[in-house]
Amino acid sequence: MKNTLTLAALLFFTLSTMAQETQQLNSTVYDSLMQKSARQKKTAGILLGVGAAVSAGTLAIIAVANSEAIFYGGSVLVIAGVGSMIASIPFYVASSSNRKKAQSMKLGLRVEHIPGPTFTRQIPAQYPALQLSIPIR
Repeated sequence: MKNTLTLAALLFFTLSTMAQETQQLNSTVYDSLMQKSARQKKTAGILLGVGAAVSAGTLAIIAVANSEAIFYGGSVLVIAGVGSMIASIPFYVASSSNRKKAQSMKLGLRVEHIPGPTFTRQIPAQYPALQLSIPIR
């Protein structure tokens, strides 16, 4: 009796743990890496745009004004703008790396459905399939 209860309890817990989806996990990792890549690319674009605008605007002000104070203060702003543009480079590189990593991770299991009439149940309506996606570049 003790063995029967133990076996029934073990079978109950084993059957409930077999209901995990591997496709959901794989697509979640893909989606999170693609979102991370998009955020990094947006950050890099903002840094590059702001740096270029600050540098160009400051150079235009320096060219018009003939004051030493504006020249020294403006040179600090030009250096900050160039620094901002240089700081955008690692974000572009990381964005590209995350996008390539996400695209290479398209390997997973999924369930395919057989198209056709559903009134006959002699053929299974679904079967497991292995999905492999290789980026061409």
